[in-house]
Amino acid sequence: NDEELFKVSGSNLLGATPEIANWLVDVCPGKALTIGNYTYLDGALHVQLSLACDAIMDKVCKARPDTSIAFLCTPTDCHNIPADAYETAKRNYAKRPMWMRLVEGPLKMKKNLAKPVE
Repeated sequence: NDEELFKVSGSNLLGATPEIANWLVDVCPGKALTIGNYTYLDGALHVQLSLACDAIMDKVCKARPDTSIAFLCTPTDCHNIPADAYETAKRNYAKRPMWMRLVEGPLKMKKNLAKPVE
């Protein structure tokens, strides 16, 4: 039943960080692994949680180089990209199809491309 499942489900990312990383290193050997970080806590706990998740992902990715990682981003996230990625995005935006150009205004869409930081 669900109540029994709930009692043994989940883990404490802050309290069992190394154990979780070790388990993930060994889970499903020989198969591709994707780790998703979809976590949030308020204030300083969020920083601690982020560091714990980063440590888990770092250990797993070093032990299993074929591991991919995923994040649930928010509008406030900022990601550094190389100059060639910026130039490619700029070219792709300039070559977008007509239907995209037509819906930009009515849908109040904005270009997702900021100028590089000097």
